[in-house]
Amino acid sequence: MNHTKFLAITFPVVLVLTLITLFLPDTISNIYVSIMEPLALAVGGLLALRISFMYSKQLRLAFVFFSIFLFIYAAAIVLFSFLQDVLIGKEEVFTTLVLVVQAIDYVFLILFSINLLKVIKITNLNSKVWIIIGITAVICLFMAVYPPLVDNLAFSDINVLVYMIIRIVDAGLVVALVPIIWLYVAYLKSQQRQSLTFTVIISGIICATIFNYIHEVAVRMFAAGAITDTLFFYVIPDTLFIFGYLVILVGLYAHLKDEQWGFNAVDKFMSGELELIENVE
Repeated sequence: MNHTKFLAITFPVVLVLTLITLFLPDTISNIYVSIMEPLALAVGGLLALRISFMYSKQLRLAFVFFSIFLFIYAAAIVLFSFLQDVLIGKEEVFTTLVLVVQAIDYVFLILFSINLLKVIKITNLNSKVWIIIGITAVICLFMAVYPPLVDNLAFSDINVLVYMIIRIVDAGLVVALVPIIWLYVAYLKSQQRQSLTFTVIISGIICATIFNYIHEVAVRMFAAGAITDTLFFYVIPDTLFIFGYLVILVGLYAHLKDEQWGFNAVDKFMSGELELIENVE
């Protein structure tokens, strides 16, 4: 087994586990989502923590922070699904709690990104990458701001302002992750190490962040009447989140096991050589 073969096998499985959400009855779908989302995030947190022991200094810190981010995210999904029923009639308190936890969680994702940027040199970016970053920034900012503006949210409300800040931070993180992928892949290649699994991990973060915003913009631009529809407004976003979480999980596992698979491949190769020499003799 190697990381390329593993990803080729697991991605169809990820697609099946993701798309099944669209075809389940509502009650079963809710149970499936409530289990799949926190489970994928919690297992991803364990894998990220394990990966942190493979590195030192900034890279170790980066994966520790990423692990904490995933653990908090998983716990928040479980906690808020419970509090949603307990705090019926206290929607403002519930919204405040969600925003506070989300803000704290994103601090760790930002720390993850900062520690990755410490490993690489931002000055190595060429003009082509800066153009891509600029275009990404404009698109992400539009996707973060457009849906709330269309919904006519009252920006005098402190919760709405915090919500908007979090969305803009979301957009900023995606913009930051573009050079991180570009530079970190170049860094790993310079160290003669594979970069595919790391790219998958970052791509999963981008998917989990940006796909929901793309969905929000698409619904408001082309299917405004579907905003109250359960499938379009609830099930599809959950499906997109599950896809992003599973991609992160697959990338983390492949990243963790890649070194072991490399050693196994060398062992098999060496065993074949020894057998060939014995046969010749």
